[in-house]
Amino acid sequence: MYLEQLVNRTSAYFIANNLGIIEKRQIPTRVLKKINEKTAIVKLLSKAKVDYFIYFNNIYCEIECKETSKSYLNLNLVLKHQHEYLQKLNALNIHAYLLVYFSFYEKIMAINYAKLTQLITVKKLKKKINFKDLKLCGIEVPIVYPGILDITKIINHF
Repeated sequence: MYLEQLVNRTSAYFIANNLGIIEKRQIPTRVLKKINEKTAIVKLLSKAKVDYFIYFNNIYCEIECKETSKSYLNLNLVLKHQHEYLQKLNALNIHAYLLVYFSFYEKIMAINYAKLTQLITVKKLKKKINFKDLKLCGIEVPIVYPGILDITKIINHF
């Protein structure tokens, strides 16, 4: 995924420059059978919650990354257990964001999960959220430097 590659590059940049931590969450698995050095049969032990957590300038947040080639985001891409986890974070006043790459517009948008649920409720959305609606409630996250996301746009938006 293009977006995850950008987040991973941003993570490496943050670590190299002692700016903060962006860490990819690992999916809990157990190896059942090793086939060779690069291949194994594994069992998923639980569902992944969200993709990344970020710690920057004494602020902690979690993000879920999604990509779409359309002019909208299919809400079914955010799975039920992910919605539940993001709601829990929200209830605990932990910043939770959905980070969406719209390849149709070549834009990356971030929206706070509380604002996303509010938008879904107000507009009575069921299946999709249009880029234009997301743009009204979210923020654009620019790519700066060579392939680094300006995460400060999300953090400073709190």
